[in-house]
Amino acid sequence: ATRGVARRELPPGIKIEALDHQLNLKYYFPQRTCQNGGPRIDLAIDRDGDGNFDGNAFGYVGHAPFGAGCITGEWDIMDMTDNIGRWDLSQLGGGMTMTWDQAEAFVMTTYPNHRVLAGSLTDDGCAGGGAAACGQAYYDLVTVENRTLENDQDTVDDRGR
Repeated sequence: ATRGVARRELPPGIKIEALDHQLNLKYYFPQRTCQNGGPRIDLAIDRDGDGNFDGNAFGYVGHAPFGAGCITGEWDIMDMTDNIGRWDLSQLGGGMTMTWDQAEAFVMTTYPNHRVLAGSLTDDGCAGGGAAACGQAYYDLVTVENRTLENDQDTVDDRGR
């Protein structure tokens, strides 16, 4: 497969500040990288609180901005709300290498009535055409808000947001 998604719908009314240290994952790549923007955490944002999806905030996995610095050959645990400039808010009118605190402040200030509708782990790096981002990937302990995804009922969604 060239794309995999694990999605968690969030309770109504969740704002971005509720996700501090609540976006985490553990991954293992036997021989691949994080190039081409996958894997990442996608946050589906409703900018004005009307319940409709308006754009994503993308948080790229890795120890450097835009999916660089992934570890290969051993398990790695990521807190996606750390101080790495991994967040891309270009769909929401923000910057492309924002830290979590910068992304959070941007959304809270620019869209005070916002809601976060869902959080997803998306891995589609191989679809971008880079052979280095293709290959096996294992994920464990994917946490979005107050729940660690653990079975198909927690993750299945075909809407492609």
